Amino acid sequence: MRAGRFLDTSEAEQTTLGELLTRYRNEVVEPKGRVQEVSRLSRWIRDHPLRDRSLARLRPMDFAAWRDERLREVKPGTVCRELAIIRRAIRHGMNEWGMHLTLNPLDRVSRPTVDDARERRLYDGEEDWLLAACRRQSQPGRHGGRGGQVHRPRSPYLVAFLLIALDTGMRRGEILALRWSNLDRKRRVITLPAEITKTRTGRSVPLSPRVMAELDRLPRAIDGRIIPMEARAASRAIERVIHRARQNYEQACKHEGIKPDPGYLRGLRLHDLRHEAVSRLFEAGLNPMQVASISGHKDLRMLARYTHLDAADLGRQLWGNAGEAS
Repeated sequence: MRAGRFLDTSEAEQTTLGELLTRYRNEVVEPKGRVQEVSRLSRWIRDHPLRDRSLARLRPMDFAAWRDERLREVKPGTVCRELAIIRRAIRHGMNEWGMHLTLNPLDRVSRPTVDDARERRLYDGEEDWLLAACRRQSQPGRHGGRGGQVHRPRSPYLVAFLLIALDTGMRRGEILALRWSNLDRKRRVITLPAEITKTRTGRSVPLSPRVMAELDRLPRAIDGRIIPMEARAASRAIERVIHRARQNYEQACKHEGIKPDPGYLRGLRLHDLRHEAVSRLFEAGLNPMQVASISGHKDLRMLARYTHLDAADLGRQLWGNAGEAS
């Protein structure tokens, strides 16, 4: 104590992991609108067997055992994200709330290896099918007559969501947190505040003419958000759009008497839209720094995971048509 090296661990001994996570969720994460983090923390608070253990009694081996068990249920990337948020919460308690520990137990828990890089790009015409599925939906209706169809417009926000994702590469959470006050119509730029980005770094993103045109058609939500949807609802809606686009494609093939491509409009995920957007930015001639300023990648090496350029297109950029066979 005289040397100043004594740590008073009484606060950590009296606080359970569940209590820390609840406070961290309510005071740190929720005010910033980080829906996914709130959901992960709530699951830990509700279900995790370590939630009633005091912080001072948490051991790295406890989390290592949970990690191994969790890997039997979900992918390594999910486990890494779940471990990361607990590590941040404990670190915040140690640094900000006086819950002194000799070490953060998560610092000694190795993370599982993540190898979930995807190379899925949109095939020719898939974007048109997706947009068409967003804009209109054919459903049986009471007033459509026998066998009639009533065409009901889909949510106007789905088209805007899809176009923003494809033209900017923004993440789902960033798109859903955008507010009309962030938009500069004159400059055609939207500003993402640091608190809504994954990297905690704000940035300004240029918007394409078609995105601006779609924004002009959107109704104004009461809460001031441009896309007033929740994260899970948006993901489910896009999944339904992909499924419906595939159905419409199969019906068109049947009408034309051709066999549907088994991979067309299949295997698409919401995050593939970001992958597609970043690849398009590179194909448009932007350099890595310019792409990162739009997409928000903090580590330029991460861009390699999202960029799978067409070799023939690159060849034409380098040598034009001189190398093509006559």
